[in-house]
Amino acid sequence: MIKIKEANVNDVSIILDFIKDLAEYENMSHLVSANEDLLRKNIFENKYAKVLLAYYDNKIAAMALYFYNFSTFLAKGGIYLEDLFVKKEFRNKKIASHLFRRLAQIAVENDLARIDFVCLKDNDLALNYYDRIGAKIQDEWHLLRLNSDDILKLSKKEF
Repeated sequence: MIKIKEANVNDVSIILDFIKDLAEYENMSHLVSANEDLLRKNIFENKYAKVLLAYYDNKIAAMALYFYNFSTFLAKGGIYLEDLFVKKEFRNKKIASHLFRRLAQIAVENDLARIDFVCLKDNDLALNYYDRIGAKIQDEWHLLRLNSDDILKLSKKEF
């Protein structure tokens, strides 16, 4: 009933649709600048990320986009789950659980130490689910970001 497959370059339009759906769900559509050309280049040519697609009864139902990171303290790699999104009509069918299980299998197969991800603070449904699967909130860390403008300024800064 549920099938998980790794996306390929022919799935770029599906990936973009999921990104747009997720942005709409999070009221962040105005922040999306992704397009098929950028996704094709950066996922499938530059290999910056990987994507798992979930099918339910042969219908596209969900996506998980992830990439590898590294823990210096553990001297091991890990997975950073950037986005997981299940279409509304396929929720409550254990699809997210199948995607997380596949990510866990990838971690075990590659001797990776952890799977990291973030969740919006007001997404109680997701936070409750993550608690049920054993995910722990990391309160000792703050998520920090340099955006494109900040990176450009920093790259030119004299010290």
